[in-house]
Amino acid sequence: MTLPRLFVFVAMALAISAACLPHGAAKPIYRGVATNAWSGGCADINALSRMSWYYNWGLQPTANVASCHLGSRYVEFVPMVWGAGSVPNLVSKLPANTKHLLGFNEPNFASQANLSPRAAATEWKKVIAQLDAAGLTGKIKLGTPSAAPGGNIGPKEWFAQFFGNCTGCHFDFLCFHIYDCNAPWFDAGAVNYWLGQVKGFGLPIWLTEFDCPSNSVANELTWMERVLGSLDSDPHVERYAWFTARATNVGTAPSLLNSAAGSLTQVGAHYNSKGDRLTP
Repeated sequence: MTLPRLFVFVAMALAISAACLPHGAAKPIYRGVATNAWSGGCADINALSRMSWYYNWGLQPTANVASCHLGSRYVEFVPMVWGAGSVPNLVSKLPANTKHLLGFNEPNFASQANLSPRAAATEWKKVIAQLDAAGLTGKIKLGTPSAAPGGNIGPKEWFAQFFGNCTGCHFDFLCFHIYDCNAPWFDAGAVNYWLGQVKGFGLPIWLTEFDCPSNSVANELTWMERVLGSLDSDPHVERYAWFTARATNVGTAPSLLNSAAGSLTQVGAHYNSKGDRLTP
């Protein structure tokens, strides 16, 4: 192949590759936290100075941090429609400045939202109807339910059936959870595998829960360093939220905060050191 033809071929390949990326994927990564454990109040928020958003699995911000400033601005609170029980009178419960809305929490788990793809689609159409009636369609960006590995149906299959049933539904991003350390290597291999399962749906990805369920701080730090590097360089990943601020039931190593207000753990300090704070 001659050099000019090779140049044209490479240019076309790059253009096609860029066109295949999800809409909005070129935006910066927004780092967040999934937690309702803000026992230290504003001191906790201020300690995590490079966090730009959080959610707590509910529709209202956690009361003791609802008005905490981070520098000269608020951290964005993102509400979640946790399950079918959160759907009635949804709009009346949303904060006035809501920019994004997360879908049902782990619907493919019996212990969580526990919704079949068909049932979830039925309930989500009720959400859309309420937003339409309130004139909020297009003003709030919508996230899918967060199907996750390990449930009663695999996440890829769950999403495929859900999108097939949710005719007329629009989503701006896909929510996903991953808890897989890829032990004993503690690298990004498992995370990349699971993300690969859902990239084909063509939506920017929000990894709204992830950590390495471990009691080893050393393993947690190794895994975090490798996974954050992978996520930050992945053009499909738009946001992510570490689980959690204060861990009590999945091993203590993932905790970002100590029991004292505003005191970062080693893991928290490392998470907070990764790049500048980014504002949505």
